[in-house]
Amino acid sequence: MKYLFTTAALLLSLLSSRAEISVMPVVDCVCEGNPQQAFSVVAQGSAGPFNFEWSGPNGYTSFVMMPTNIEIGGVYTLMVTNTYECTFTYDIEIPACPPLNFFSEAITPAACPEAANGIVALSAEGGAPPYTVNWSDGAAGLYRRCRYQPGGE
Repeated sequence: MKYLFTTAALLLSLLSSRAEISVMPVVDCVCEGNPQQAFSVVAQGSAGPFNFEWSGPNGYTSFVMMPTNIEIGGVYTLMVTNTYECTFTYDIEIPACPPLNFFSEAITPAACPEAANGIVALSAEGGAPPYTVNWSDGAAGLYRRCRYQPGGE
């Protein structure tokens, strides 16, 4: 009788257990060499706790719910296993970002050594906007006023 009660309790527990799992990309593309969190995962319900196993391009693996080290685009597979050993599998594709290119839109040299009236303006395409440009002197941005540089451009 004890065995029948235990089996019935387990069956009732399995039937009343719930698992709500969703996986969504949080970026439009992945830029190679720029580790990031590419997916948002929600796993909740009475069928937890859950175990997570990610696999992806170039032998990628991770066992955390939301990895922050995705570096290349491709198809990633997430297997979520609940406390009852039921496994749910999700295939999610996230493309690689196009290569980042900068173009000079305007270059106006400074008029003389004392002047700070030179201008460099850049435009960018590819990658994953918004862009951040850091100049060697610590300034930032696509537009830059500059001083006269003897022998420079």
